[in-house]
Amino acid sequence: MRSHVFPSIDITEFPAEAPDLYGRAASDAFRTGSGDSASSAPAGLANRLLGAAVVLNLGAYVAGGTYEVVWSIFLQGRGAGIEFIGFTFALFGLPVLVLSPYAGRLVDRGRRYTFIVVGSLAMAIPTVLYPFVPDVLWVVPLLVLEASGFAFLNPALYSLVAAGSPAGRTSTAQGIFGAAGTLGTIGASIFAGYVAAVDIRLPFFTAAGAVVICLIGGLVAGGQVIRRQAAGAPSLDSVAVP
Repeated sequence: MRSHVFPSIDITEFPAEAPDLYGRAASDAFRTGSGDSASSAPAGLANRLLGAAVVLNLGAYVAGGTYEVVWSIFLQGRGAGIEFIGFTFALFGLPVLVLSPYAGRLVDRGRRYTFIVVGSLAMAIPTVLYPFVPDVLWVVPLLVLEASGFAFLNPALYSLVAAGSPAGRTSTAQGIFGAAGTLGTIGASIFAGYVAAVDIRLPFFTAAGAVVICLIGGLVAGGQVIRRQAAGAPSLDSVAVP
């Protein structure tokens, strides 16, 4: 006769987790990441890397909020049909889809600072030039350039958020970063409508200006720290905001 042994039904508790399991995991991620040591994790959310990421993200999404309001009206004013307008929206997503994974790998190899600068300028320059296109088809190469800039800028900004997240506060840092982008979209959406009523070209100029201003602000906040990290400096102890 076979006997079957069943576990006791009185065992209703799971083994307790270590209280700082998440914090240790975050520290391990820093130790096993791109050469940074555990001491590279900032002590708090008020640090220069996260501050730079928030400012830069604000500028990037000011441009996005502007386009949501005026892009279709702008193209229709130059004779574009609804099919072409839809095509331009899809076209913006294509370089982002194709280039972002490649850009992410390059960011991991230390190209973060370069992509922040070049990516922001690649967004700002087409934004200034759109109102001067002689034919609506000229927006296509400008759009590809702008989308390519965003494809390289975005992974660089997410890497700033990762590097600027204290152990156990990653989700909070991500939330702050995302809120900055949403704030930029909301502000630009409201502002662009009023400015476009004066001159349809003005929203493009103001959006480009916002991108450049936020680029300067982000580099002032964290440029030296970003460059030191790219050069292999291990510690972020000096990057807390006073």
